[in-house]
Amino acid sequence: EEKGGGRSSGGGGRQLG
Repeated sequence: EEKGGGRSSGGGGRQLG
């Protein structure tokens, strides 16, 4: 899953810079 925040806390998504 892609998070709009940018930083992945858990590690179950991609990093959006």
